[in-house]
Amino acid sequence: MDTWTSAPMLPWDTETDGLDTENGHIVQAAIAWINPAEGKNGLAKKAWILNHGIDIPKAASDVHGITRERCDTEGLDPATVLDQVAQHLADGINNGWPLVGMNVPFDFTMLDRGCRRLNVPTLTDRLDGRPVAPVIDVYVLDKHVDPYRKGKRNLSALCERYGVPIVDAHDATGDALAAARVAWRMGQLARRPADWLRTVWGLKSQDAARFAALGGLSLLELHEVQVAAKAQQARSFREYRAKQNKPSDDVSEDWPLIPLTACEQQA
Repeated sequence: MDTWTSAPMLPWDTETDGLDTENGHIVQAAIAWINPAEGKNGLAKKAWILNHGIDIPKAASDVHGITRERCDTEGLDPATVLDQVAQHLADGINNGWPLVGMNVPFDFTMLDRGCRRLNVPTLTDRLDGRPVAPVIDVYVLDKHVDPYRKGKRNLSALCERYGVPIVDAHDATGDALAAARVAWRMGQLARRPADWLRTVWGLKSQDAARFAALGGLSLLELHEVQVAAKAQQARSFREYRAKQNKPSDDVSEDWPLIPLTACEQQA
């Protein structure tokens, strides 16, 4: 059986005008196609700037550098771009390629709501009822195999932890490729014995065994592991927030896409 550790990958990422997945806008999107079997020729990539004709908050443009002026100059019609992005992702799934990213519910949900707003068929529409799978989310996987590691878990921190470069951080292409490098490195580590992961990589025995258990999984089996892991992580975070008397209504167990509620579907 082929395992996820040797599979081609289709990493993708977005940059947005904020963190509101229900009402925000994608201002940059990027997709890469990586086939390790083809060596240096196994990489292709495509990126888009979207022009929604709206101002981009300074807090967002300070992060990714995409301004209203750049969108006006370089930007393309959002409906056209989101249609292309959703179709490329659907084609990847249909071809058995995993969609790879960092904290993927944000990007998938932004894409879904953007498509709906512009009357473009969503990714789920294009899959005819099949799930958005297989997906590799390096954020969820990292928390699954090393849950108590202290420090940040943003993409830059994961690149440092797994010893891979990140070039052009907060650019959609740079972040997509960085997530793919982390996923590849995690796949190589998952092939290691648990004793090596404990003594050399520095994991606790239970975490090392959990990491090593991933090595022989198929893509779809790995996907299901992440579904369960994300739900557990969300429950744990809600418990943590409750102890601090902080709200947790925005903490979702859904992965890789946060679905519309019944009320939202009827609106």
